[in-house]
Amino acid sequence: VTSGNSADWAYTEAGIKYSYAIELRDNGRYGFVPPDPDMLCR
Repeated sequence: VTSGNSADWAYTEAGIKYSYAIELRDNGRYGFVPPDPDMLCR
């Protein structure tokens, strides 16, 4: 749990039982675009 993310709000304020957020890495060689071998869907 992190402070201020929308998944936290959905769980605590909206009463959504299962909430999650997908976060992409933001540094390194590829930035927000991971290399092809790291992609789950192609």
